[in-house]
Amino acid sequence: MSFAQKILQPALKRQMAVGNDVSTAAVATKSFLALLVYGAAFAEAALLDAPLLALPASILTGLMSAYLFRQAHDAAHGSLTADRRVNAILGRLFIAPSLHAFAAWDLFHNRRHHPFNNLSVKDYIWIPLSLEQYRRLRPAVRAFQRVTRTPLGSGLGYLVAVWWRFMVWPEAAAMRQATRRDSAIAAGFLLVQCGLAAALAGADAGAGRLLQAIGFAVLLPFLLLCHLLGYVSFLNHTHPDLPWFDDPAEWRRHRTRHLLAVHYRVPWWLFLLRTDLAHHATHHLAPRLTIEHLPRAEQRMMPALRQRAVVEDWSPRRQREIFARCKLYDFRRHLWIGFDGAVTARPVLTGRSAGDIPQCSMREPSHPSPVGSAARIEARELDGTPF
Repeated sequence: MSFAQKILQPALKRQMAVGNDVSTAAVATKSFLALLVYGAAFAEAALLDAPLLALPASILTGLMSAYLFRQAHDAAHGSLTADRRVNAILGRLFIAPSLHAFAAWDLFHNRRHHPFNNLSVKDYIWIPLSLEQYRRLRPAVRAFQRVTRTPLGSGLGYLVAVWWRFMVWPEAAAMRQATRRDSAIAAGFLLVQCGLAAALAGADAGAGRLLQAIGFAVLLPFLLLCHLLGYVSFLNHTHPDLPWFDDPAEWRRHRTRHLLAVHYRVPWWLFLLRTDLAHHATHHLAPRLTIEHLPRAEQRMMPALRQRAVVEDWSPRRQREIFARCKLYDFRRHLWIGFDGAVTARPVLTGRSAGDIPQCSMREPSHPSPVGSAARIEARELDGTPF
């Protein structure tokens, strides 16, 4: 039994045996309270005529959709409740405000990212380009790369390169077939949102007032959500001391030495991002634990995390440095470089100690997917070229 399994087994046993059942009431209370707050904030954002008054309600709508997205994330991992069917229902309900297709999220996040994170030919999110790949891009795509690998541009990167490309209309035909129902649910929810916002604006509202209502109730919250997801997911797996791989054999050799995620020590005032930044490394070790259970499990793991994972203190200055240094990646020398090819960080794999914290295996995740059709096409699609 590995070190990680030994220290996490008690927590996993408690949750899988009784933890989910005991916490069902608490999960339901928090989640449906968040739904109520989301609905109230949505209504206020659409009803208020003054933009300065509608803006706080719009921000709150986006934050509540982010919280509900987190609950859907746990449902997709099969950890929100002990019942697979309930997880599938709640996952679709809670992910609806974020306009993601639940089946697509389960397929790409659970079965592409978790088993193969930081392997460029298998992972799908924030994959760094090599200098040769970057130079082959069209000028417009180069500009997109430059903009999106920044703190302010990370939301645009998520919107275009993740949400649109994978979470709404996957490029592979088999994946579109598997996720079409949930894509239709997301599109239907968007139409309902726009219709409700227009109705709340009033029957006699002009075009400008209708656009304002839809903008503050639908568009701005969604863009805020995308920015939060893009910013957090970039920092989770991108760091000057974190390697990426384009060779599966090399990745296999190193995946037991390096925990390919960053553990951040986050200041208290950044509480909205604390669970998403501070506990992500632990989440990759124990995806069956809900996000709310991770802090307790992490207390037992900190000595090992300090030795074998990238541990970082988050600060405004440090996050700017990470974005500034991690533009392109030299997969042969294993170091980060800038868009001009200049080296921006020391070689990643030099001097790193070996450990026994394992990454997720190359096999299909052990927990059953709440989305059966997406899981069935995984083996067929993952052997092809990367998207």
